[in-house]
Amino acid sequence: MIHYSVEGSIDFRPSVPLAQLWEVTDDGEFVVAPASASERELQACVERNAWVLIPDPAAGTDEQGRPRHIRGLRVDEPEMYCAGVLNRLERLSAFIGHGHELIGSLRYEGDDVPGDVGTVEPAAGGGCPLWRPTQNSTPSRRFE
Repeated sequence: MIHYSVEGSIDFRPSVPLAQLWEVTDDGEFVVAPASASERELQACVERNAWVLIPDPAAGTDEQGRPRHIRGLRVDEPEMYCAGVLNRLERLSAFIGHGHELIGSLRYEGDDVPGDVGTVEPAAGGGCPLWRPTQNSTPSRRFE
């Protein structure tokens, strides 16, 4: 059996208005954590949903109790091919747009190719994410 997994977190600076990200949450690929969630509740949300947008508590909530801004992404996906990870990050960064720095990376591991372990770093403005291998000899590359 082939194993794939991705985990990690990415901060958005400055935080992104939630309204700018509605389209990526509509299809269920990303879930917005509750605005007032504790760290324990956030972790439980990630365990249930895999790709979770983290609210910026400093931005407050709207009249419906939803967070006004998102400060980052936390991921713990036990079964996802690298291409799916890259496509999802590229789509998210396109909706975040320019003017935001994406800080952090996701650690990917897949055993379809021996030693296929590395980090995936998002690119701002919808650019192709960068793959940085950590256990094999494949050079860093952008997926296009």
